[in-house]
Order: sequence, then C-alpha cells, then structure tokens
Amino acid sequence: MGAMARVYLSWQRGEDPAHPPWSWPAIFWTALAGGILLKGPLILMFVGLTIVTLAILDRSAAWLWRLRPVWGLMWTLVLVLPWFVAIFWRAGDAFFADLDRRRHAEQAVRRRNRTAHRPGSICCCSG
Repeated sequence: MGAMARVYLSWQRGEDPAHPPWSWPAIFWTALAGGILLKGPLILMFVGLTIVTLAILDRSAAWLWRLRPVWGLMWTLVLVLPWFVAIFWRAGDAFFADLDRRRHAEQAVRRRNRTAHRPGSICCCSG
C-alpha cells in the first residue's frame, strides 16, 4: 500500500519524469503477490477498495497506469502461480474445495471458545 501511495501522490503532485522509475511498481506488485500467498484474496479486496475510493474521490484513475498494470499483473502471476500449480498438482482440487470449509470451521471454533474476560484480566486476578 505504501508503494501505491507513493505512485498516487507523485501523480497528484504533478511529478512527471521523462523516464518514471520501475522501483515503486515493482515493490507494489511483489508485495501484492506476497499478500496473496500469505492471506489469499483478502489483500485484493483492500487494494481494490483503496483504488476505487481514490478513483471516485479524484474522478480519475489515470494514476493507475503509473503502476504499469500489464507488466505488474504478469509479474504477480509469475510469483503466485507456481504455488497454486504445486498445490493443485499435489492435492488436486480437494485443497481448493476444502479451503472454504476449513476456514468456516476455524471461525466457528474461535467463536465458541471466546470468553467474557477482558485482555489481561486473568493475569491481574490470578496473581
């Protein structure tokens, strides 16, 4: 998000170098791939909502071209696809079908095990 903010703010200030650097788009797309590998599609929601909000507020999404989306998406796929291919090759579609069920089961267990104690109250009272 920091790299995206840097690109957005440079566009908003009117900075228009003859040869814009690749560093900020590379950082953004690499971080996006890392977020996908760590948290799945959740990062796409955060980034997408941020992009939509900025586009609505500015009434323009022209700054997105500074992120070089075509090359960036290809780079993200290069980083993310090997993991998905390896999982699919190893477990078949069972992993992807089971993923949603496991997530819902974990949330149900967490809800059931929730206590009414405030954080730290047990440490204070048990001493």
